[in-house]
This record gives sequence, C-alpha cells and structure tokens, in this order.
Amino acid sequence: MTYPQIAAEMGYADHSGARKAVARALVAIVAEPAGRQKTLALGRLDSMLAEATRIMRADHVAHSNGRVIMNPDDPTKPLLDDGPKLHAIDRMLKIEERRAKLTGMDAPVKVDPITAAQVEAEIARRAAELGLNNDDEEGAGR
Repeated sequence: MTYPQIAAEMGYADHSGARKAVARALVAIVAEPAGRQKTLALGRLDSMLAEATRIMRADHVAHSNGRVIMNPDDPTKPLLDDGPKLHAIDRMLKIEERRAKLTGMDAPVKVDPITAAQVEAEIARRAAELGLNNDDEEGAGR
C-alpha cells in the first residue's frame, strides 16, 4: 500500500502520519530480534568465560615430546606450565572486551570542554560573591 492508502485505512490525517507510523513499526520490528540476539550472545560469552576461568584456575603439567617434564627443584613432582593459564587470561580479556562492546560499557563519554575565559569568569564571579576585588588579591600577596 502507498502512504496515502495507509493513512486513509488507518485514519491518519495525511500520508506523513502514516509514514511516521510505518517508520516506528520498522524500528520496533528490528529492535526485538536484535535484543534477543544480544541476550543470546551475552549467554554464550558467559559460557566461554566460565570455561576460560576453569582453565585459568587449573594446574597444567609441562610436556615435551609427549613426556611430562619433572620439576628440577623436586624431581618427584611434575613441572607446572603457566602457558595455558596465561592464554586463558588473554581469552578472558577478549571476552570482556566483547561484552563491553555489546553492552555499551565502552561508549565514549561526552565531555564539554571549558575555556580559560570561562574559568576566569567563574573565579571573578566567586570572588565578587566573597566581596573580594583585584586590589584585595594583590594586597594579600596572591
């Protein structure tokens, strides 16, 4: 249907009201599946983070050519390998980066810069409130 036809069918005064209503409906149609996808993605990230955490907390025995490497300080114990823990930590950081992107945690914060003139004007305003003037400041050795 055309926008004038939609307006007539739905009781809008003109085609612009129908066009706006269609635009709102399209946003809602896209937003709902996107929200579900985001929830699913966050759930998958939770599962990945749990597995990476398990690997990071576990002890890993060092191997070389299919053999366990024994600890030179105590030959009765195997040498532990920190490599898998470090890889798990790296993976955990990547998972957290992805979560931050999905949730908007890393969105830039808008900062309104101020000028030196604005700072000076504020100082002058507050000085006036306190009954100070330039002569007082100079006389006080400031």
